[in-house]
Amino acid sequence: MALELLKKAERMTEADNAPNFPRRVSLRAATFNSLGCYYRSRGKLNAALQFVEKAIKIQQRFKDTENPSRILINYAVLLSTMSRHKEAVEHLEGAIAILNDQERQISCDGGDGSRAQQDCVCALIVAHFNMWIELSRLGRRVASVDCAIRALNIARMKLGAAHSLTNRMEDALVVSREELARNAPPPRSGLPALANDARPRSAEPEEGARAD
Repeated sequence: MALELLKKAERMTEADNAPNFPRRVSLRAATFNSLGCYYRSRGKLNAALQFVEKAIKIQQRFKDTENPSRILINYAVLLSTMSRHKEAVEHLEGAIAILNDQERQISCDGGDGSRAQQDCVCALIVAHFNMWIELSRLGRRVASVDCAIRALNIARMKLGAAHSLTNRMEDALVVSREELARNAPPPRSGLPALANDARPRSAEPEEGARAD
């Protein structure tokens, strides 16, 4: 049923079927992105890649597409699944840049505390969380700690200490610091140390969070 609806949306957003509909391009990109998520969830990675890359091409050609960061985040998750971690980092950097700009614009427009700002901040934390995973898998442990700290600071300031994403980034920072302390050579100037009783909930980074 889901695939049938997505295929119907793909047909309805073709140029010949909706030539004068203002949101046609954005909806077509969103449809391709959703098809990519559908096929990824079923393990059909090549099909997923084809559809998400179609969404990326639309996004690059038409700058007014909706939620471009969501497409980039999902593309990065797909690339990560295919062990293309360096490429995933590049697309997450793009998503983070877009989301930072959006969040600043919302604040400038007086939208502090609004649902739009919260959604933007949540997406920004998701992007940072996935960036932390990719940097960890690439062995860039110092950068992964820095990424986790930035995300945690944003989460605490914008979402509050009790939010689930704040808790997730706290766990990510604990894992990153333990990985750094265990695998890196002894630093000359010292690194932030964990309390003796601090332990991560998971010894390995979990799979990337999607933006859909």
